[in-house]
Amino acid sequence: MKANVAEIKAEDEKGDQAEESFIARRLRNIQRMAPDILEVVLTTIANPAAGFGMVAKKVAEKMQAGAG
Repeated sequence: MKANVAEIKAEDEKGDQAEESFIARRLRNIQRMAPDILEVVLTTIANPAAGFGMVAKKVAEKMQAGAG
């Protein structure tokens, strides 16, 4: 999982030179493993600060589910 996220980040940093199909394959891999993490990755790519907020929200949801 970490490798896929790191590869997406590295490819995204290429800007206009980034290979769309490469990123799409990595995102599909993440989606298969953990769909909720895909949402966090996409949010973080678009807006890193919002991505942190999304992580906090997901953790809180899991904590609430575990407490119930």
